[in-house]
Amino acid sequence: RRLAMEAFPHSSLALRRPFEWFANAPRRQGELASEILALTNQGLQPLPKGLREVSAHRFGADADFFEYAWGTLSRLVEAALKQKDVKWDMVCELLECLAELGGETSRSELMSHARAQILERGLNADGSFGDYAKAEAAQGGKFDVKIGSKLRTTLVCLEALLSTSPGMRHLWPEIARLENETGPQVIDAYATA
Repeated sequence: RRLAMEAFPHSSLALRRPFEWFANAPRRQGELASEILALTNQGLQPLPKGLREVSAHRFGADADFFEYAWGTLSRLVEAALKQKDVKWDMVCELLECLAELGGETSRSELMSHARAQILERGLNADGSFGDYAKAEAAQGGKFDVKIGSKLRTTLVCLEALLSTSPGMRHLWPEIARLENETGPQVIDAYATA
């Protein structure tokens, strides 16, 4: 807890970094997603509780942090979906963050659209997600694409789809709790919680 309190002042959330800082920088987008995941404890607690735990009041009001996070995540999802080569793992991470902030596909046109795009454009014939031929070519054989890309992207997308499924939202805290206790079980190109 003390470490989180010391780290928060350096976070993108506390600094309210501009959208341009994240644009075309997947690592930075991932850092923002990690901040949201940590503050919401993987969706097990509301953002205000996480903000209290890190004494975020020193840097602003809960509502301001929420508005910044929601607005930035939304813009990042919109921008990512317009890319020729969509990074589906990032879209899914950002979508999951919107869900953990309390967003629901029934109330958010963006979340509903993103979810549909993941299923229409990101889903491969074998049930995995992502473009592995490009990942493999970019790595030049120095990276196990099946483990390092395919499994990770598929897991992240399945988590996002589950957390944004209208009929499953009430089960998400239990699934996240089980995942935190036992970790995801990876079987071939698929993952189950």
